Amino acid sequence: MSEESLHAEVRLDAQGRVVIPAELRRALGFKPGDELIMYIEDCALVVDTADNLVRRAQDEFIRTAGHIDPVDLLLEERRAEANRFDAEHPLAAAESDTHRATRPG
Repeated sequence: MSEESLHAEVRLDAQGRVVIPAELRRALGFKPGDELIMYIEDCALVVDTADNLVRRAQDEFIRTAGHIDPVDLLLEERRAEANRFDAEHPLAAAESDTHRATRPG
């Protein structure tokens, strides 16, 4: 049975607890004492270890690092944030433009 086909039905107890079946724990490499991270993604509860999440983030960064300059990405995000602010606060944007135009240097 592949990991994609593993599934189980479990019940939520009165205290909100769920037991992860042994077969799923083995397939995911969960061990007693592991700290698990839970979050919602696409309307589904996701459970994973912090180590797995870090490893996947590192793999994704390595996969895309050659294609995206982190500085360019940061500048793009900041410009988009400034544009959103200017659109939401037109008076503040006009004042800022005036200060930039009259500032020496």
